[in-house]
Amino acid sequence: IPFPPTLFRIVRLARIGRILRLVQAARGIRTLLFALMMSLPSLFNIGLLLFLVMFIYAIFGMNCFCKVKEESGIDDIFNFKTFKGSM
Repeated sequence: IPFPPTLFRIVRLARIGRILRLVQAARGIRTLLFALMMSLPSLFNIGLLLFLVMFIYAIFGMNCFCKVKEESGIDDIFNFKTFKGSM
């Protein structure tokens, strides 16, 4: 039975509206969502720090292990010859 795509959109909007009404009614959920929104800048900073550490170790790995021969476990995909491969 073919359904028109607008019917799926209406059902999806009804689900989103129901969730939004639940969030407005429940004080605990609102508090949790507010705390999550307030912590997003900190999570961005932590993610940036994690990327910086991975970047430094990738450069370090490229300098130390770029001349290792391709043997067990090291092939043309998993190696330290390129920056992308070392990440």
